[in-house]
Amino acid sequence: MLEIASQIVLCLVLSALIGGIIGYLVCKLQSKKNNQDEIKIDPKIVPHTPEEEEIEEVLEALEEIKTIDKENSKPDCLKEAKDGKKDDLTIIKGIGPKLEEKLNNIGIFHFHQIASWSEDNVKWLYENADFPNSANKKSWIAQAKDLI
Repeated sequence: MLEIASQIVLCLVLSALIGGIIGYLVCKLQSKKNNQDEIKIDPKIVPHTPEEEEIEEVLEALEEIKTIDKENSKPDCLKEAKDGKKDDLTIIKGIGPKLEEKLNNIGIFHFHQIASWSEDNVKWLYENADFPNSANKKSWIAQAKDLI
């Protein structure tokens, strides 16, 4: 009888020990899960530090510079052809009637305008005008210089 009682006590101690270990592990996992959940804070509510405000000012200034650069990279465009006479841009190899019309629509009417294009101007045309990327603008510039 003493033997059975000691086995029962041993089983109870083991089950308490196993239960304690399982409870400990479950609590550990839950505390990790709670720590991983980030508290989302609305930046409009939290006051900005001077460093954050300075960073925002710098970012705004950079955005303004990008806008200015975009405007500076636009090729010289006219509202209309000088003296109402535009050059026949189709003489330049690679410019057909449709491309000439697109160039005229953005204010490019003369060979001297194309001859004065820089790399930034060409990049602006790719980004802002409806031109095919396959068009060889460097060839156009050289041909326009020859035609002036």
